[in-house]
Amino acid sequence: MKAFSHCFDLAATEKAIFEFNARATQCLESENVPPGPSTSIQLALEELLLNVHHHGQLKGEASIEVILASDGQTLSLTIRDRGLPFDPLGASAPDHSIPHEDRPIGGLGIHLVRQTSDRFEYERVDGENIVRVFWKVGSEDS
Repeated sequence: MKAFSHCFDLAATEKAIFEFNARATQCLESENVPPGPSTSIQLALEELLLNVHHHGQLKGEASIEVILASDGQTLSLTIRDRGLPFDPLGASAPDHSIPHEDRPIGGLGIHLVRQTSDRFEYERVDGENIVRVFWKVGSEDS
């Protein structure tokens, strides 16, 4: 796979997030990202962007920056927003010993992102939440 970098700004609305996911899918296809990592990135985008929407309390014309990139060996997803501080790494994994219907709502999406990625980072810098997720894909050309 070749190196690439695409930066997007989207409105912090649920509608814009779902519309963006379709654009991101097309972007990944155009860059020949293999189906496995592409599916993992799409899951991460939906889960993490919806977390920004639901927990960030962004108002008005607020936007979310998304960067999809590859250095040829690793795919990366970076999400930046100016919402309330929200560290997704602080979420505990769902307790699978509790029946599904008795578990508290939330946490499963972040758990799935952790399980399907190679590295997951969060930091708060200058009033921004910055989430980075990485997937190793190898260096062969597609």
